[in-house]
Amino acid sequence: QCLAIELIPGDHCYRALCLNELGTLLRRCYEHLDGLNDPERYIACMRVIVGALKDEHPQKPRSSQHLAQTLLARFKRLGDIRDLDDSIFHQRRAVELVSDSHPDKPAYLSHLAPSLRLRSEHLGELDDFEGSIRVWRHAVKLIQDTHPRRPTCLADLGSALQDRFERFHQLDDLDGAISSHSRAIELMRQGHSSLRYTLDKLARALFARFERVGELNDLDNAISHRRRLVDLVPDGHPDKLVDLEKLASMLRYRFNFQNEENDRESAISLFRVLINMTPDDDPTKYSRLTMYGLSLLTRFKRLSQTDDIEGAVLSIRAANEILSDSHRNKPSILKSLADALLARFKH
Repeated sequence: QCLAIELIPGDHCYRALCLNELGTLLRRCYEHLDGLNDPERYIACMRVIVGALKDEHPQKPRSSQHLAQTLLARFKRLGDIRDLDDSIFHQRRAVELVSDSHPDKPAYLSHLAPSLRLRSEHLGELDDFEGSIRVWRHAVKLIQDTHPRRPTCLADLGSALQDRFERFHQLDDLDGAISSHSRAIELMRQGHSSLRYTLDKLARALFARFERVGELNDLDNAISHRRRLVDLVPDGHPDKLVDLEKLASMLRYRFNFQNEENDRESAISLFRVLINMTPDDDPTKYSRLTMYGLSLLTRFKRLSQTDDIEGAVLSIRAANEILSDSHRNKPSILKSLADALLARFKH
């Protein structure tokens, strides 16, 4: 292939085609050998290809995208921001060279948006952050509901809007995030790789809107999604305990808000399961012991059952013994323990 290219004059119509084929071969070698097969040569070749192809050539957008993805991979490996800048430049070119009706346009947009977001995270540039949201919106607009990429694209847009809400606290962004996540979940089939992640994001967004607006329906829906998330995670999965803890904490929160005994009992039951399943050397065990103890203390204040106050003192004391004196949560644990001891003394 290299010999053929050397023999073809620079302005010959077949030279660009041969260059593109060579680039594909080099890319396969690069991917197969995990970057050991001289990526510099591949990138250099792809630069020649992109430069040789005219803008109207049908292979120009795809070649630009191939070059961009390889530069992005090198940036992730070596951390040279110039590779990320170069990658974004060529991704923009791929987007610009095709019309909105082109079948590859949504894919090009879906690659460009996270690259802009990545550069924003590295350089702190707000323009890139805002640009990524605009690009995701454009991609969502172009992709039909039946397209397999649409659920993930909606979820990515929702995450970006949610992050912008956390930064600027604009309720419109939170509403948009909830709408995007909800539609994404509707389109995701059972077992979709992003379903659990999107359910978690939606539950967080609904809870944030409840805290902001006070609409109880948002809290109920957040708990409903938390329950579904727990059901999706198999026993023994490393995320199971985290999801159970989030559900238990949310049920306890709703009990404090609505005073529904079923929520209190469900939270206590879940915290008890969590403690039994959490290894002693797990750094999160103290928080689960504390939440369980506080839940028992709440029930004791309502029902005056001796077992509850004894269990509360025992659990919060165990949490206190886990933490060093320098731990930032030590004062709050000590206060909780003092409250439990005082309640037992008065009883």
